[in-house]
Amino acid sequence: NNNNNNNNNNTNVDIQPNSSIDTKENITSDNSNSKVSLTKPLNYARGKLNPLLNQTIKRVISIDSQYRENKEDLSTEFTFNLSDPLKDVVSLKLYSVQIPYTWYTINNNFGSNFFVFTARSPGIQDDAGINDFTINVNAGNYTAQELVDTLNSSIDSLKNTISDISFGTTGLSLNPNTSLVTINIDINKRYNETSYYLKFLGYPGYPSINNTINAEDQLIDAKKSFIPSILGFTDSSYNLFHINSAYNSPTLTNDTTRYQ
Repeated sequence: NNNNNNNNNNTNVDIQPNSSIDTKENITSDNSNSKVSLTKPLNYARGKLNPLLNQTIKRVISIDSQYRENKEDLSTEFTFNLSDPLKDVVSLKLYSVQIPYTWYTINNNFGSNFFVFTARSPGIQDDAGINDFTINVNAGNYTAQELVDTLNSSIDSLKNTISDISFGTTGLSLNPNTSLVTINIDINKRYNETSYYLKFLGYPGYPSINNTINAEDQLIDAKKSFIPSILGFTDSSYNLFHINSAYNSPTLTNDTTRYQ
């Protein structure tokens, strides 16, 4: 400024607009003969997604699976309603993800918490699976040794609950050097009196009763020559764990009669 004699220096700076932002809009008159044009500055910058950048509102949405409405749905697949609707959404971006360690390596949802000793030999193989034994382990996270110990505990519980099966040395062992598990199977079926019944082969049934002969005498005459009647048994078969008091054969009270 030449009119001022002070030491202040005024500097004029010419600011050029960024080439990627339109700051002016040229409006030309519809009259083709007119050379007058109007230059009007814009109060906003144009963008590719949203030309009205000054009207963009950013919202942060937090989604927490523990607050899902239906707890029966999986925490990895569920639907939810926003408290406020979002309209005219221009773009979405994932900001962050937090994945907690809440699932189990051994999970009953996928059938990874049990295995079965299945009978396959003739005589014990059946469709009902009566002779099959299931080894279960509760859902959870285990170290290798903890998993082996838990499975062995499940086998031990079978030993205590199934009396007619001997599991012997059946169990699992872990090799700490190779991290491999060995399963030893030692299963034997135990048979006792509950597995058998006493049967006298050839023992006659009750004969037809002759009205001229006493029914009891006729029965004795028919059976007294068979070993069951000699021993004092009256039926052809017995359950060994439940035997009733038997009928006394007269031949057993005759001291002069001997059987060889």
